[in-house]
Parts: sequence; C-alpha cells; structure tokens
Amino acid sequence: VKTHYPHKAGKLSELDDEIKRAIIIIRNPMNAIPSFFNHIFEIQNDLAIHSQRAPVADWIEWRDRLAMQQIEDFGKFIDYWMGRFDSTDDRLLVTYEALTD
Repeated sequence: VKTHYPHKAGKLSELDDEIKRAIIIIRNPMNAIPSFFNHIFEIQNDLAIHSQRAPVADWIEWRDRLAMQQIEDFGKFIDYWMGRFDSTDDRLLVTYEALTD
C-alpha cells in the first residue's frame, strides 16, 4: 500500500488494521517539498506529471506562503510512521535518495 498519510494529500488504507509491517521511504524535505509543489503546479495546469518545473516566481510565492506548513506536515508524517509499529523489526526505513542516487 502506498500512502502519504497522514499528510492531507494521503489516505489511510482500508486495510490499515491488517498491515503489520512496512517499508517507509522518506525523501529529504529539501527535495520533497519543491517536488510536491511542482506536482501541484502540473495538476493545476493540466500538464503531464513529472513533465516540467513550475516557474521560479510561482515557487517562491508558494514557498513563502506554505512551506512552513509543509515542513510541519513532513514532521507529522515521520512521527506517525515511526510510532505506527511497536518494533523496529516491523518497519524498514529507506531514504528515497539511497534508491535513486
């Protein structure tokens, strides 16, 4: 099950009670937050996903207005998934960068 839960863009799976272990992929927020903004920009402008970056001026306006909330949401995501399982044997933490670099 892939989810961004508890971020408002994520949903908790209906199978949540049955999930006993997880692989948690965490991306560096310095990369994840601008990427999320580009994703929003593409959707709002009916562009193909991962097709282009938003204009810098749009990014700066969004960043100045919403970046702190996104940072707080990122922290909530980490807190939720690190506390979701009783044992570290039940979760594997992997950085996105370790998979892509």
